[in-house]
Amino acid sequence: GRKVIAINVSDIAAMGGLPRYLLVSLVLPKDTEVAFVDGLYEGMQAECARWGAEIVGGNMAHSPGGVIVDIFLLGEVEPEHLLQRSGARVGDRVLVTGTLGDSAAGLALVLHPEARCADEHRRWALERHLTPTPRLWEGQAIARSCLATAMIDVSDGLVSDIGHICEMSRVGVRLWAEALPISGAALAVAEAVGARALDWALSGGEDYELLFTAPADRADELARQVREETDTPVTVVGEIVPETEGMRLIQQDGSSVPLSKGGWDHFAE
Repeated sequence: GRKVIAINVSDIAAMGGLPRYLLVSLVLPKDTEVAFVDGLYEGMQAECARWGAEIVGGNMAHSPGGVIVDIFLLGEVEPEHLLQRSGARVGDRVLVTGTLGDSAAGLALVLHPEARCADEHRRWALERHLTPTPRLWEGQAIARSCLATAMIDVSDGLVSDIGHICEMSRVGVRLWAEALPISGAALAVAEAVGARALDWALSGGEDYELLFTAPADRADELARQVREETDTPVTVVGEIVPETEGMRLIQQDGSSVPLSKGGWDHFAE
């Protein structure tokens, strides 16, 4: 049979699965217009239709103030294609889809609307921050290849999320700064607001790209397969090393610096 999981869309993609059923609970003020609720459900149904999921139930309650939308998503994955965080092995290469730091660039523009950059860069960064697209088809391609050893989505930040793989797989990692895929938009926005795009790529979070590992002699083949099937670029950005070596960033001059998990902490105050 199939293994059923309850988790968010991007995490489902990172396991090689697909979203199926959505439960929606609304907590609304008494004066909420019916048109607002209808519009909200129309939007959710349109988004679900993109990925083959359905809204199958939920609940409603009164709110003394403000609107709360709670969503519970059920997905499924074939057991033989299930990818977890615990399969990385020493010698594996680390790969990532798309580009990193774009969502952080979009957030910077939201916080600094006066920042000046090309319209195309502004549109790209804001879109990546405000309306991210889960890499479902890429996750399917990676899982079907049977070449990947571990996978996670980049939601908390590259360093934090590779840290989860390292912790669960009991390994360390070297990330190569020069290899990190950073878009022209992120570079432009970083310059406009006086930030470093590399920092955003490492710990910005909310890019919802897929971060995965594969044996060194199959990594290029896997990257090519995913590009051919989905048109999404894939980049090799590092290698898995023994746990005793920890997590390090190899800089362009060849020197290395230790990495701490950083990124988003769900339980921070």
